[in-house]
This record gives sequence, structure tokens and C-alpha cells, in this order.
Amino acid sequence: MASQELNQLRQQLGQIPPQSPERRRTLRQMGIQIQQSKGGLNHKLTLWIDQAKAIEEDLLPPILKTLCQRELLAQAIALIEQSGKLWQNYNPLDEDAYREAYLKTLEYFYRHYQDYDPSQAQVTTWLNFRLKNEFKTQQTKQYHRQQRQANAQSDAGEDLDLFNLLESPSDGEAARQMKTGIETWIATDPELPTVTIKNKPALSAQWLLQARFIEEQEWGQLAKKCGVTVATLSSFYERQCRGRLITFIEANYDFIPPDSPINPCEHLRGLLKDKALQKQHFEEKFNHWLATDPHLQTLTLRQKPSITAPHFLKTTLAILQKPRQGLTQVAAILEVDPKYLERFYEFHLLPFIQAFVHKIRREGR
Repeated sequence: MASQELNQLRQQLGQIPPQSPERRRTLRQMGIQIQQSKGGLNHKLTLWIDQAKAIEEDLLPPILKTLCQRELLAQAIALIEQSGKLWQNYNPLDEDAYREAYLKTLEYFYRHYQDYDPSQAQVTTWLNFRLKNEFKTQQTKQYHRQQRQANAQSDAGEDLDLFNLLESPSDGEAARQMKTGIETWIATDPELPTVTIKNKPALSAQWLLQARFIEEQEWGQLAKKCGVTVATLSSFYERQCRGRLITFIEANYDFIPPDSPINPCEHLRGLLKDKALQKQHFEEKFNHWLATDPHLQTLTLRQKPSITAPHFLKTTLAILQKPRQGLTQVAAILEVDPKYLERFYEFHLLPFIQAFVHKIRREGR
């Protein structure tokens, strides 16, 4: 019975508009059901993960599906943080490295939650293993950055953040308009000031987005100024700010923010494995679309114009037929840097692919 009620609430969540306060009420109802379920922490976390997985079956539009998954997984993250079982045994001097590792672990969880196997390990064990290894990686990066006497944002190995991308002249007038639009949204959206850190009403989503996105203040400085830990701020940003920022961008602009990196092979592999899409013969229709849509031929890789969208996507599909093959192999065949293919896919092809997938899902209803 409890499982049926959870499923009904999840399906109800998918029908509620993104900005409606009804979403929070529905999530609270799900939380009550899960808290009342028999079993310990791992059982409750698994229930949240299972509900996020089940979103795939609800045939929602891509943006709403992502929002629902993020909201459900954020509940699991909040539960983990409340439990105190996430690894934190690090030297205070390594706080920046821990913060980066923590955020990357959260992002890993959001992207790979479907890979979690409860028969292999508990959720916290699975994430702590990832967190500890990521922490070691970030420690090494931090050491090399310090050796070069450069701050974290100037490290050549780091991705450009969204703000820097929007300042780039190569992104043109559209990017400048997008930057202005985001600044206006942060300043005027009525909901952002009302979303705050628990027991810290002055620390709102609006304040943190302004501080991080517009003013680009360091996590450590913000945490010290506000009297909270970096983990508290970064967790609040991940759970309450980042999703809203992405939703705003996706709803108003034609490309995805770069702080949500998408690997073309992982994304396409996920679509090919989607059971609902398989029933609609997605792969066959996708190949037909690549072969017949004239507009796709006009989309070319700036660094190598001979690579058209259909050429790139067909090569990727062929690689995915082979075990343990991915973007590195695609890039080798096309003789281009993988990062260019990632950006080409994310900023130029993804909106068309999402629209095509949405069309296929509608046909199946």
C-alpha cells in the first residue's frame, strides 16, 4: 500500500508546474511516507532512489523529468546529511579540496544514481567511496595549483563556469542577453528570497546565486563571512539554487548551462536503454531522423566544419554498439579533441535531440 501511495505521489509531482508551491507539499508527503516505512536509513534512501528511477516511466517532458529527478534525489541527499554518515574526516587546511570533492560526488550521484546496486553496498558506503577518491584527486589538483601560485578558478584543468562562458566574445549577443536575463531573474524572482538555509533566514537562494554567480565570491570566504561550513553552503546551492538556475535557463534559452556537463555517449546510451523509447523503436526513428532532416546537415563543428551533426551522431551510435567504448574512441575516429565534441553536443545538438525525444514520447501516449 505504501509503495502504491508513493508511486501516486510521484506521478502527481510530475503534473505540477515547476514554480508551484504544491510541489513542496507533495515532496513532504512523500517524505512522510518514506519516514514511516519500516527499515533503516539505507532502506529509506533506496526508496527515494527507486522513485527517481521510476520517473523514466512517467513520460514527462525532458525539463520536467530532470526537475523531478533532481528534487527526489535532493531529498535523499538531505537525509544523508542529516544522518552524519557522509565522510568528513579531513584536515581543515584541505577544506577547498573537500568542497570540490563533495560537489563532484553530489553531481556523480545525480548522474549515476541508476547505477546504484543495493546488493553491493549501502548508499552511504557507495558515496563515501566516491567522495574519498575524489577528495584525493582534488588534493592533488590543489597542490599543483598552489605550486603554480594560481587560484582554483585559473587552473587550466578546470571547466569554464557559466559566468565566464557568458562573458566570452565568441558567444555573441545571445550570450550577453542570456547573462542579463539571468541577472534580472536573480534580482526580481519572488521565490528566491523565500528559499533559505534552515535557521538562517538571511542566507537565501537569491543571496547565494548573487554571491556565487554574479559576484563570483569564493566558497571559503562566503562560509567564513556567514558563520557556516562550506559543505552547508555548497549543499544548499546544489539542492535549492542550481536546479532553479538550470530550469530558468532551459525554459528561456536554447542551450544548457556548462555547469551541467553532458557526455554525448552517456546521454545517447541512456536514451537507447530507455524502455519506453525502445517500445517506440527509438533507435530506428532516430537514425531515420539523422538521415532525412535537412537542418541537421547545417549544424557543423566549428573547429572542424567537415563534421556535421549526422556524421558525429552516427559515429557515436556505431561506437556505442561496442563494449567499453565511448567519447574517446569517437574523438579518435573523427580526429578532434573530445571537449569540442562535448560542447558541440551540449550547446548545439541537445535542444534538437530533446525535442525529437519529446515528440517520440508524445506519440507513444
